[in-house]
Amino acid sequence: MSDYNNVIRAQKGDKEAFSQLIKSHQAQLYRISLSILRSEVECEDSIQETILKAFDSIKTLREPDYFKTWIIRILINECYAILRKKKRVIPTDTWEDYPRVEKDYHHVEIRDAVNKLSNELRTVIVLFYFEDLSIKEISDIVDIPVGTVKTRLHRAKKQLEKSLSSEKGVDIHEQA
Repeated sequence: MSDYNNVIRAQKGDKEAFSQLIKSHQAQLYRISLSILRSEVECEDSIQETILKAFDSIKTLREPDYFKTWIIRILINECYAILRKKKRVIPTDTWEDYPRVEKDYHHVEIRDAVNKLSNELRTVIVLFYFEDLSIKEISDIVDIPVGTVKTRLHRAKKQLEKSLSSEKGVDIHEQA
């Protein structure tokens, strides 16, 4: 409810309301960006660009209830633009600062396996499992059909299961 009110106020030029919107979604934007870019510096760049674009175009948001979906979509587009500019995948060792991931052995194995997925598969896994977004929300954010989201989730789970069971001896079903 407060997002809705803040969006309406921000659309009327209230900078404090826009700031509150960003603060309420800041951690989520960070996690999503880091999962795609896997670079702290580029993550910060993508978030800054996302905030600037959102501020400049908040008046064009037709449905205030969809602010979260709208800003995540802007962020993902920014992340992919950064990746396209670099034309290579950026390596990373860990997601040490990932707030929702516990630091025990099995979670490290899962985190490493997720990092090895392609951007398309990693994005849907992170949005679905780490950000608790629905398949419909992911479909709207990534701008792909619901069926494609389901297919990518299925493929990603299969790849994770194969990776975790064959290489590490970890049963992915124990982690759920």
